[in-house]
Amino acid sequence: MHEDYPRFIRVFRFVDVHDQSMVTPYVLTEKATLITVELPQADRSVGCGRLEKLLSLLESEGGDQAMTDSLVEQEEFLAKVDEAYRMFNANPELMDIYEGRHKARVTQTLAMNAARRKGRDEGKVEGKIEGKIETARIMKGQGLAPELIAICTGLSLDEISKA
Repeated sequence: MHEDYPRFIRVFRFVDVHDQSMVTPYVLTEKATLITVELPQADRSVGCGRLEKLLSLLESEGGDQAMTDSLVEQEEFLAKVDEAYRMFNANPELMDIYEGRHKARVTQTLAMNAARRKGRDEGKVEGKIEGKIETARIMKGQGLAPELIAICTGLSLDEISKA
């Protein structure tokens, strides 16, 4: 989510940001907190503590069964995490919700990427046109014939007269 931000664990609280007169936003509740862990950002060079083991378990779930079994044997809390993961996967209703959200995220990501490409392409076209118009202005300033400017820039005579 935030590649330029070094921390891989983030804690979010619900705050009222509409009151601009407050230096510190008003925390709406202490009972609701969102904690995110970004696995790709995690620094594993620190050691092999409980957090690193948890991250390794999360990455191995559904894939490397030998790694999962090894981690679960090491820590009781990891066994609970593994059990919760298995129960979640065994529940068809929860899996349907998860898959629906996953599909929505993929669709949104694809739409955002397409919009970025379209915007970039439109920007390139606009930039090229602006460059041609600027070139036409310079050529007109040098006294070149509009027909020659049209040949060199690809602009119409009408566009050149407006430049």
